[in-house]
Amino acid sequence: MGETGNEEQRLGMMEQRLGMTEQRLGMMEQRLGMTEQRLGMTEQRLGMTEQSLGMTEQRLGMTEQRLGMMEQRLGMTEQRLGMTEQRLGMTEQRLGMTEQRLGMMEQRLGMTEQRLGMTEQRLGMMEQRLGMTEQRLGMTEQRLGMTEQRLGMTEQRLGMMEQRLGMTEQRLGMTEQRLGMTGRDWE
Repeated sequence: MGETGNEEQRLGMMEQRLGMTEQRLGMMEQRLGMTEQRLGMTEQRLGMTEQSLGMTEQRLGMTEQRLGMMEQRLGMTEQRLGMTEQRLGMTEQRLGMTEQRLGMMEQRLGMTEQRLGMTEQRLGMMEQRLGMTEQRLGMTEQRLGMTEQRLGMTEQRLGMMEQRLGMTEQRLGMTEQRLGMTGRDWE
């Protein structure tokens, strides 16, 4: 009877240790699940852990014959807990590196947007200069048209002058011819 009490006491202590270990495992798996969710992982491992936890709780009601198996399972659970903590640290390290890369990308994006703003400002100034140049070109073309119009009128006047000069020279020739004939009569 005393031996049975001791076994039950040992079983109770083992159940308490297993419960504490499973409680720690649950907390670690919850942290791991949150971290894996941030990295796009699924909840498949959480279901497997809950299934394993259910099997472990089912074995809590077994007799002294299964106590050794419980201790073995406790060791495996602690090993998994260490692996889970290791994976959690690696995941947090990857998260930090990703956030660092994100900060660098945001910095590059800011610099690019600044360059884009300066380029757009230069483009606006160029368009303003182009508009002023086109305005000056229009005024120059207008002046050129007026000059060409004046040139045409001047050429027209020149033609009329040349026509009058021809007529005058013709009259002069006729006058000189008459003068020559009159000179011969006097002789």
